[in-house]
Amino acid sequence: MIGGCHPCLIEEFELYRGCLLVDIEKGSVHIKESMRTGRYGHTAIHLANSVYVVGGMTETKSCTKTCEKYNLKRNSWKPFSNTFDEFSIDISAIGIRNRFIFVFGGRNARS
Repeated sequence: MIGGCHPCLIEEFELYRGCLLVDIEKGSVHIKESMRTGRYGHTAIHLANSVYVVGGMTETKSCTKTCEKYNLKRNSWKPFSNTFDEFSIDISAIGIRNRFIFVFGGRNARS
């Protein structure tokens, strides 16, 4: 589980930067390094020992142009790219061949 916003706190806009690893076989939860940017309405995709978090809404109440990459082995986040025009919120994504991320649908901050 990565990021989010508590529905009761949406007016206060308190975002969660946290990252949790949930072991569904053992029923355990492990706290991992937090993202650099709190966000909600984002998507996450696993590719080649990394998790990429794309898009979403930030504390500025605007869609973020950033993507973050989480290294599973090092338990660390780093910015991945700022070259995107604007990502949407409530988007979907899939990974192809451990090389490509396709992002689909969603809506921008104005819709």
